[in-house]
Formats: sequence, C-alpha cells, structure tokens
Amino acid sequence: EPQYISLVLKKFANTLRPGGYLITGHAEVYGQIMNEFQAKIFPESVVYQRRDAVPEECCQIESRVGRVGEPNSAFRELGKAETVGDESGELLAGETRPVSFANGNFPDLTPLLTVTNPLGKMLRARYLEDGLAGNAVSVSQTIIAENARNQTPKMLILEAKKSFKNKDYAEAINKAQDAIKLQENNFDAYYLIAQVHANSGNYSQAIEYCKRARKVDPGSVFTDYLQAHIAEEQGELEIAKNLLKRSIYLCPSFVSAYLELGHIYHKEGQVKRAIKMYNSSCEILKGLPPNTPIEPQGKMTASQVLMDVKQILLRLYTK
Repeated sequence: EPQYISLVLKKFANTLRPGGYLITGHAEVYGQIMNEFQAKIFPESVVYQRRDAVPEECCQIESRVGRVGEPNSAFRELGKAETVGDESGELLAGETRPVSFANGNFPDLTPLLTVTNPLGKMLRARYLEDGLAGNAVSVSQTIIAENARNQTPKMLILEAKKSFKNKDYAEAINKAQDAIKLQENNFDAYYLIAQVHANSGNYSQAIEYCKRARKVDPGSVFTDYLQAHIAEEQGELEIAKNLLKRSIYLCPSFVSAYLELGHIYHKEGQVKRAIKMYNSSCEILKGLPPNTPIEPQGKMTASQVLMDVKQILLRLYTK
C-alpha cells in the first residue's frame, strides 16, 4: 500500500547516515513524493541519496518518482536476462528515420496524454498531476510583468509550444523564459528551450538546457531522448545508445527509445540487437489504441508505426 511505502521511505531517511544512499527498484517507489531524497541517475541504474549531501538550492525541488511499467500489462518489462544491449540479445532492427532537427520536426508528446497505458500515465504525471499552474508569483517594474500579469506558467508554456510548432523559435524561447521567471523550477520551460536550440543546431545550448531540466526532474526520459538524438547526429553513437538505454530503464514502455536503438544497431550492423529492439517496440505498439499519435516518428499513429516496424523486421529476417 502507498501509505506504508511512504512510511518505510521516511524511516530509511531517518536511519541513513548524512548523504547515505537508498538502493531500490524504481517501480517500488512509483508515485511517492521523496522530498527526503535526491535521485542520482547512472547509465543503467538509479539510486536515491539522502538530501544532506545535496546543495541547498536543489532541496527546494520536489522529487516525484514516475512509473516504469506494469508487470501484467502488454508492456513487457526487461528482465535480467534481456537487458537492453546485452550480449544475449536476439531481436531488433531498423530503418525508421530519426527525427531531423534540421527540419524542425522534433515535437512534443502532448497527444499521448489521453492514453491509459504506463507511458500515458507517466506523461500525465509530468504534464497534469505535477502541472505548472498555481505557483505564479507577481512580477513588477518590468514590461514583461505588465504583459504577463494575468498569465500562469502553464499558459506561457502553451503559448511557447504553439510558437515552437510554428517555428517561431525566438518567441518560443521568450515565452519559456517568462514562465521560468514566474516559476524557476519549470521542467517544461527548460525542456522546450532545449528543443528549440536542438532544432536550430545549437547543440551545446540544447545540452545545457537539458541538464537544467534534469535538475528539476531527474527521472524524466525526455531529456535523455533529446540528448541521444544530438549525440547521434554528432556521430557519438555510444553516448546515444547509453542515453536511450537509460530512458528504457526509467520507462520500459517508452517506444521511441526502442525504435531509435534499433535504428542505431541496424546502422552498426548489429542485426540481432536491432531485431530485439524492434520486436520490443512492436509489443508496446500492439498495446496502444491504433490511432494513438506517435509524434517523434513524424506524427504517425501507433498502427502506422507498427506496420513500418513489421516491414523492417521482415527485411531483416530475410537477410
């Protein structure tokens, strides 16, 4: 029961030495508000450190652990014998075209908010449950304050996303920065600015804002996914693969990470691993409503992406 898990976590926090670590499965603490701990994310693991050792400003950030999967759902969790990228891997492939920053088609994932599977629930926790409204503070003696007096951070982010969609990148950054002035620890604002810089080819700036977003939400998969695309475009495939593996560790139903890993493995000639990733993505896509938008794949639906992946697998199996 959640209340008992919360009680146990508080006991651990009181028992640990200053700066001590709690090592537990990510799913075990899903939905818990862990203000006593700071998440420390490594390539294929997450540990939680008592906040004594965390800089004071970081302690103001609420840490909420997101869902990584459901044991009996259609979304197959990775067992120890089938860790992503392990030597025993047998299935995957890919020619799905990666998102092109040059074409400005790296989108947000808002349409998935209505999906009832683990990914949809994780997204709702990010965008709805932890929402952006309610923390607006009044700003005075500036032109920005006059124009945004009645605006909440959430409203500003919606306007920024609209500008981003219309490729008005300067306005998107301005709106996102206004949201940050009203709510400093605003994940969506930092992440959107990172997307803008990535689409503009300003990769160093994009990575910097990804890092700022991760400080607000250490468990988010979106910053890793964006940085993986940057690394791939820069030819840093090992870095890209590690970031995608971490995304899958944090959210085993994050279909786009499987597809991108499959694409990289196929490009490297690691056909068995590519096939494994594509098969995993098929399992996830089969569990989604057919018309679910899969935005990172070029605004395609789940059924369309599934058909494409099956065609890729057919070509790989016949080689």
